[in-house]
Amino acid sequence: MLVQRETYLYEQLLLLSKKISNIHLTNKRYPTTWGSSNLLMTHLEAFKQIFDEFKWNFSFILNLSESDFPLKYVEIFFDIKFN
Repeated sequence: MLVQRETYLYEQLLLLSKKISNIHLTNKRYPTTWGSSNLLMTHLEAFKQIFDEFKWNFSFILNLSESDFPLKYVEIFFDIKFN
């Protein structure tokens, strides 16, 4: 049952990524559990794809999970980082 839900969600996100240009999915998928080493591997693989394939140039990456809710505007994060 879990595999079905994961596949369904992935397929739905693929459809969404074709409609919205700033949504990208990594080509490697890992089973993850919060706090597990697989979660670290998932992040590292995604960062590798961001830098190697997309050639995006970042000063920093802000990793928010589904339960994080920023209480400040994005501009404030930039002010903190660059000032």
